[in-house]
Amino acid sequence: KYLFKHVAKIALIVLTLPHSNAEAERVFSVVTDIKTKKRNKIGNDIVKSVCVIISKFSAESLNCIDFKPNPKHFKKFTKDMYL
Repeated sequence: KYLFKHVAKIALIVLTLPHSNAEAERVFSVVTDIKTKKRNKIGNDIVKSVCVIISKFSAESLNCIDFKPNPKHFKKFTKDMYL
């Protein structure tokens, strides 16, 4: 029989806890940049979409000048996107 059979399990649980909240702070920083006092009525769907776009552009070292939309993007730009 093991004397300390639960110690290894507890150690693994403790080691899986995040050691920093830097990732969460980064997300809050992006959301704060998006949702300003002048744009405080932006809905959660728009904030989420802008966060995804910012993340994608950052990961691929793109900016709005270098981005080349394809025809699929233009098909989605309809009056329905504003409803």
